[in-house]
Amino acid sequence: MRLPLQKAASTTFVLAPAKSAVKFHGLFPGTTTDVLGLMNVLLPPPGGIGSDVRTGKQSSLSASPSWITTLNEQAAQENNQVA
Repeated sequence: MRLPLQKAASTTFVLAPAKSAVKFHGLFPGTTTDVLGLMNVLLPPPGGIGSDVRTGKQSSLSASPSWITTLNEQAAQENNQVA
């Protein structure tokens, strides 16, 4: 005889900044839209490589690898995760 599987309780973690953003948007949707529109204006335009396709490995900046990514790079080497 088979017993039905019990449904496991799901848990969702939502951090305080996300909760605050949702509440702020609920109270002031127009202001939220204006702020996000301003952020869009401040971001750099798309482009650089045009319609070409690059892998993540080929996408690097002059600032990387840097001291910030050193531990990540070492772990990738140790785990043979470097292509």
